[in-house]
Amino acid sequence: MNELKRITNQIHRKINKNIEITETLGAVRLEGQVDSWADVISAGKIAAKSSYRGVVNDLLVDGIDHRKVRKQRKRMINWMDLQ
Repeated sequence: MNELKRITNQIHRKINKNIEITETLGAVRLEGQVDSWADVISAGKIAAKSSYRGVVNDLLVDGIDHRKVRKQRKRMINWMDLQ
């Protein structure tokens, strides 16, 4: 079984079947909706144990206004650039 299929099966079995897992430029990308932040972390950890160079975790948690999160993240990045 190839690595992407193994990761996909494990994440779908343990977390959520609606997570889309793709391979891009030597990294794994996770996309979709999950129920909790713990699910975001768990899926990321499963993917990180693979032989890929990196993980892009673009999972969204149901019930969170992600526009606010992105604004805060952008402010944090801008603040870090000033340091």
